[in-house]
Amino acid sequence: MPIAFIAGTDEQIKAGKGELLLTTTQAAARLGMNERRLRMLVEQNVLTPYDERIFNVPLFVAKEIEQLRESRLKRGY
Repeated sequence: MPIAFIAGTDEQIKAGKGELLLTTTQAAARLGMNERRLRMLVEQNVLTPYDERIFNVPLFVAKEIEQLRESRLKRGY
């Protein structure tokens, strides 16, 4: 069963304007790569995890993952 994390203030979340966060596994799957490659992108400063972690698990903003996926597709990856 998928788990969803939403970030934002109480007001943003109540208004449905919070940001969807993804785990490393979810982000890697959306990008079509393995988790090791995703961690390499973080080390290379291509991708930045969200400021907070849940249970010491890095999270990524879904919108940023989608933007990276689209730019990679345009470059032929």
